[in-house]
Amino acid sequence: MQTITRRLAELAARHKGLVTRIAALAAGISEAAIDHYVRAGILVPLYEGVYRHAAAPFTQDMRWLAAVLACGADAVLSRRAAATLLEWPGIRRARPEVTSPHTDLPRIDGVDLHRALRLRPFEVTSKRGIPVTAPGKTALDLCACTSFERAQEVISSAIIVKRLRPEQVLATLERSAGRGVPGTTRLRAVSLTLDEIKELESVLELHGDRELALANVPPWVRQYDFVCDDGRRVRFDVAWPDLRLGLDWDGKRWHATPARKRRTRERHESIVASSWGHLTYGWADIHLTPRDLRSEVESEVWSRLRRAA
Repeated sequence: MQTITRRLAELAARHKGLVTRIAALAAGISEAAIDHYVRAGILVPLYEGVYRHAAAPFTQDMRWLAAVLACGADAVLSRRAAATLLEWPGIRRARPEVTSPHTDLPRIDGVDLHRALRLRPFEVTSKRGIPVTAPGKTALDLCACTSFERAQEVISSAIIVKRLRPEQVLATLERSAGRGVPGTTRLRAVSLTLDEIKELESVLELHGDRELALANVPPWVRQYDFVCDDGRRVRFDVAWPDLRLGLDWDGKRWHATPARKRRTRERHESIVASSWGHLTYGWADIHLTPRDLRSEVESEVWSRLRRAA
């Protein structure tokens, strides 16, 4: 029994005083032993299969983590509860809100459970040991469950106190938002009210150039003018003229209208029809997957260098 008691204490120490039945079984503790410690009051049930160790004080963090654990693997704290955990001003949420990619979970008393088709790695982080939606994803979800005015106030305040960065909002609009995704319209509208957005668009090229400087590519020309075969005049943010390759930092992709998307597509088609390669990258590419960006540029540049040789 002393060995089991020690194992339970070790499990609780790793998870804010919590022990799950699954973790206890994996540690070699039998079902019968778990039930014995529950009857003895050493393991206090919070949710099905989730227990508080009697020696651990009950805290808000414990309540949130217990709810996440009760919702299964890959579940995360989300929405207003996530904003509270992330310390965004002007919002307080004690009741757990959890998002899970699973569809077969039963209702859990005391937990507001939301389901997502999937939660991608860049949409999830951890705060004080609790899995939680990343700041940008939290902003998107907040727009889905509150009014525009409320979302604008909270998101703006979070940016002011540096709990959220404007580029995280833009990256989320590029990667996670879209037609049919709750909160998209409001988050796009909120983003247009942020003064920092104008400044961010002007420094996108600087951020992009920093990533290119880390890539294994030959020197490039900035702001290169080119006339397509059909007479369309274009200016590339970055170009390798000898390789007939142009690159653009697309800082407005996050709020493109259908008309702008059409013009962008037509521009791209003109460039490609003129036997040029054309790469475009936005905020999400630079801030979420910079290695992939550098790898793709290197691959394209060196492929053209080999063909030229």
